[in-house]
Amino acid sequence: MKIGLDDWLKREFYPPPAIRTARRYIEAGKIYPPPVKVGHAVSLRVCAHVLHLSPILPESHAHKKGQPKLP
Repeated sequence: MKIGLDDWLKREFYPPPAIRTARRYIEAGKIYPPPVKVGHAVSLRVCAHVLHLSPILPESHAHKKGQPKLP
């Protein structure tokens, strides 16, 4: 069974990320099995999942003025 990208985001995340973020995940190959795009619509299998998300840095590691950005 396939569902739309917006519905899939609501099922997988709370709160769901923006559509543009999800499209970046798709372009980077971070969703498996890969979604199917027909025109502007994106369909995903209900069992699709995100392969890897970058960890969120704690505030102590956040970029501060005068310090180099972390990779």
